[in-house]
Amino acid sequence: MAATVAFWCTQCGYRQDVPERLVDRKVKCPKCETRQILRSKGPNQVLKKGEKGDTSVVTRRSTGTAAHTAGPQPTLPGTRTIKATTSLNHSFTTPPTVVEPADKDVNSFDELDFEATEDDLPGGAPPANAAEEDSLESVFGPSSVSGILPKKPVGPSTQTVHTTQISQLSLLGGTLGGGNSLGTIRPTTDTYAKKISIAAGYQLGTILGRGGMGAVHASRQLALERTVAIKTMLAKGDGSAASRFRAEAMVMALLEHPNIMPVHDLISAENGELQLVMKKVEGVTWRELNYPSTPAQIRRAMAMKLDDHVEILLKVCDAVAFAHAKGIIHLDLKPANIMVGAFGEVLVLDWGCAMAFTDIGNDAVPKVMNFRGLSGTPAYMAPEMAGQTGNLGPHTDIYLLGAILFELVAGHPPHKADSLQSSIAHAAANDITPPQLERGGKKIPSELVELAMRTMSRDIAQRPSTVADLAQQLRDFRRHEEAITGVDTARTRLAAATSQPDKADDLYRQALAACEQAVAQWPEYGVGRDLLGQILLGYAQYLHGTGAFRLAQGKAEAAIEFGGRHDDPTLVKAARDVHATAVSDERFQQARTRNMRVLLAGLVVLMAVGIIGLGYGMSQASTQDTRIHSESQRYDDLLESLDKERKERLGEQGLYAPVLLETAARAVEQRNFKKGLDALDAAARLAPKLDQALLLKAEILAGQQQYATALPVLDQYLARHGDDNLAKHLHDLVTSLKAAPTPQLESELGDLFISQNLFTLAEGRKLTPESQLRFYTRALEKVWPGAAANLRMTDGRLDFVRETGKDGPSNPQGVTDLTPLRGLPFRELWLQDTRITSIAALKDMPLKVLILARAPVRDLGPLAGGELEVLDISESNVADLRPLQGLQLRSLAASGTGAIDLLPLSDMPLRDLDLARTKVVEISALARCTRLQRLNLAGTHVSNLSMLSTLPLQSLSLRDTAVSDLSDLRGVPLTAIDLANTAVRTLGPLARAPLEELDAEGCRALATLDGLAGLPLKRLNIVGTRITDLGALAGAPLERIDFNPAQITANLDVLRKMPTLTQIGPDPVRTPAEFWRKHDAEH
Repeated sequence: MAATVAFWCTQCGYRQDVPERLVDRKVKCPKCETRQILRSKGPNQVLKKGEKGDTSVVTRRSTGTAAHTAGPQPTLPGTRTIKATTSLNHSFTTPPTVVEPADKDVNSFDELDFEATEDDLPGGAPPANAAEEDSLESVFGPSSVSGILPKKPVGPSTQTVHTTQISQLSLLGGTLGGGNSLGTIRPTTDTYAKKISIAAGYQLGTILGRGGMGAVHASRQLALERTVAIKTMLAKGDGSAASRFRAEAMVMALLEHPNIMPVHDLISAENGELQLVMKKVEGVTWRELNYPSTPAQIRRAMAMKLDDHVEILLKVCDAVAFAHAKGIIHLDLKPANIMVGAFGEVLVLDWGCAMAFTDIGNDAVPKVMNFRGLSGTPAYMAPEMAGQTGNLGPHTDIYLLGAILFELVAGHPPHKADSLQSSIAHAAANDITPPQLERGGKKIPSELVELAMRTMSRDIAQRPSTVADLAQQLRDFRRHEEAITGVDTARTRLAAATSQPDKADDLYRQALAACEQAVAQWPEYGVGRDLLGQILLGYAQYLHGTGAFRLAQGKAEAAIEFGGRHDDPTLVKAARDVHATAVSDERFQQARTRNMRVLLAGLVVLMAVGIIGLGYGMSQASTQDTRIHSESQRYDDLLESLDKERKERLGEQGLYAPVLLETAARAVEQRNFKKGLDALDAAARLAPKLDQALLLKAEILAGQQQYATALPVLDQYLARHGDDNLAKHLHDLVTSLKAAPTPQLESELGDLFISQNLFTLAEGRKLTPESQLRFYTRALEKVWPGAAANLRMTDGRLDFVRETGKDGPSNPQGVTDLTPLRGLPFRELWLQDTRITSIAALKDMPLKVLILARAPVRDLGPLAGGELEVLDISESNVADLRPLQGLQLRSLAASGTGAIDLLPLSDMPLRDLDLARTKVVEISALARCTRLQRLNLAGTHVSNLSMLSTLPLQSLSLRDTAVSDLSDLRGVPLTAIDLANTAVRTLGPLARAPLEELDAEGCRALATLDGLAGLPLKRLNIVGTRITDLGALAGAPLERIDFNPAQITANLDVLRKMPTLTQIGPDPVRTPAEFWRKHDAEH
């Protein structure tokens, strides 16, 4: 490599490395077109038209070094250096033009550095050196990076990249390991070292970029008259290079996805060179948006918010998840390999390092199990990429996505180092310093930082289990950020409401709406919940102060309900005080405006004052409305003149009794019957003629079966209201029940209570079907609006009917409180996907089936001692199973929970147990679950199966566990077993099991079907194993088999003799006739 120097334009700050021979030559800046002389010392001399000039600054770069050293450089005011390595499918900046004739043509340059005039770029500072961003283009031998790389490549030559002796600097230009792609494309002139030929049907256009192995041209596809991008190998190279180039094409063809660069064709030029025809995309790489260089990039980067970058990452996740579903891992994910189009489209590029982690039926694609080397970009590498590469898999791509997220929040890739060797060493050690939570005066969301660090954990189990899981956590972050923004808005509006009385109503409404939406988005956000309680209480107080008593009561009731649901006694007490005051003031207001005549008459008796003419006026009130108004005004004037003591006494006697009546009614609704009776007695003392209090008291006493006490109260009420048929019917029922209570009479009393909406008094009584329907409809509607539509009464039996294909009513997210169901005799409740955090209302309920899947419930305490038989708490927040001890559960689904200790499950009559993706490590407690038939341990850390040897297990899932030995399952009557992605080597222990289904996909150590001979297998999956002989399947009643036919070398024809076989997979699934027709045609 020829020595280079750094050209730095004195006028515009444009910088680029150029051949050293241009020193003391006239050049023209490609940015501002200023003519100047490149000098070895001092700034370049700007030339005016016709001037020869004589002075410049040059920084030398020695041939073969990893990075150049820079002396003092001219810096424009208000600028900072932004380093940008341009990438695939870009229009590159033209290098400086030599104005005077040169001895030789200008060759291509290695890197571009620029000055940016923005002080605050979203991406932060650029990487400190090339080793942090640039990837490596070839696998290299031990002399290149002392001791880090293996001695020699392992595996077939078609699947392993050969090592190459090359300088460290040149390694920094491409993609390590894959080598089958351009990786980072370098800027270049339009002059090639050799002439490029093109296949027929295409017209070669301008070069878009060039790298160590190939170049990309904008070209014309003549038949379709469209512009495409054609990637061309620069030299034929060896067979391995061509195989790698072909593999990249195969991978891209397999992965047809909106977020993956489309490939149109793989063609051969006239000289035999392979050329890849791709879609030409106008846009920039994500890296160029993080470290912008051109004015257009800077403008676009400055317009982007963090949420825009998260959206890009989510689209990348979609692409990677799709690739994983196809059995492909990328292994070189980084911002430079992600294109962001002009209209927001996101495309994952450069699949040159991609490998298959399972059998995808295409031997052209390298396989992880055959790869022994380094692959990827050191600045982003996962530890398993820089060390033991045999452990590569989807978790590796997940790490790389975390590394991209890290760069977004930290402003640099995770593995910063001064050299290539140290960068790889940092990756192998996973030595990462967590980023600061503030950068450039801006706060960095701690949730994103924690997610990035967790995703880059050395322990694979600590990373998100799938790309979809990572994407969901990113979506949760966005939801949380929206909630935080909403809370901030609500807090601002609330502060303004207290300081701007004239606008307070609108501001309270805005604050309430913003905070309610925020809490709905993130119910667990404590700050939002607390603020919502403050807003409800403040709004209620404001409305009371303005005289809007009814509205104040509504807001106070909402605050009471909210505080009770979230265990905030302080809020509840304050809101109750506001509510009581508003009710009292409303009653007082009504008494003054609607019952003035009654109050005036009472005033005459009470005060015994001589108000001449007032009695006469009252006697004529029915026909003298105008006069009544005049007397009312006189009453107001007189009331104002009373002393405080008499005014308060008047208020107590005339106004507070209705408040006590309402208090009693609420107490009945809350099943606090003693409090209700006490309130009614107080109301009767203040207002003896308040007959409604008498009737409600009689109903409460009857509901409490205190018939003898209820009858005198009813007699007193009927003495004044003899025409009240309902009261007379109640009197007859209570009289009969006092004499001889019967179930029929109890049922009639319950029906009467239901007709009066006194549901709590009807509890515990046998009701008629119609009353039952009303009773449960009312309770369900309070908990789950719309759910009561599923209630049906058929032949006297009340059932909750679930629609076909649905588990329950719509909008489960709206269900947050089960309190209205307290004490009801439900036997089944399906509450999956609700927002319930407490199940206290279910205590003592005779439940047999309870479904809480994906509900944020933590405490199962209310279920203790119950009658449950079926419980689903999968994906909930439950971690402690102790409240279940002693229950007679037949089925328990706890997948995705934090459950660890299984001791509470000992001796349960369990038949079905799902513990997938829990933290369970030790399962000895299950040895006493002697009826267990179906057990799911997928994704757990369980490895010891000895306690299962005596259980009557029929179905067992060990998928994604560390299990390698099945000896403990010898003699277990299994009919189905899932061993996918385990290290199992032999199936011998299953030899005598009545096995019908076996999934061994991804069992890379499994090489034989020994042990399956004679078993009644119906379904078998051996994709991704090393099995080559199907002889053991002879005579099996197989209905479906998934395998790689190209891998089978013996007894494939066994499948021809299976009359029961209907499907052969995996992709595409074919009928036997279709499979053999294709197979026989190819062989």
